[in-house]
Amino acid sequence: MHGKWEPAEDLFILALRLGTNLTWRGIEEEFCKNFPPATAKDLESRYNKNLRRDHDPQGRRKLDIIDDWRHYGRVEAGEDGVIQEVLAILARYPDKRLW
Repeated sequence: MHGKWEPAEDLFILALRLGTNLTWRGIEEEFCKNFPPATAKDLESRYNKNLRRDHDPQGRRKLDIIDDWRHYGRVEAGEDGVIQEVLAILARYPDKRLW
């Protein structure tokens, strides 16, 4: 089991899940190169149970920010930092990127 999740780990999971054609096994392989080990099941569970939830008490979900940029090419004021971080992650996977 993974333990406490960090915001950078969550953003990495979101970036690879929404922005690449990697399977959960592929995401696991890349995740473990950058962060403490987690299984594909851990990552998928984190994504489905926490990162896709309907409500984020801290404001808009990062998933929504990424989706808005991906679909509409824009985000709300102050959210472009999330997009810059995601694009930096995706830049490391040019042959796997979807957008």
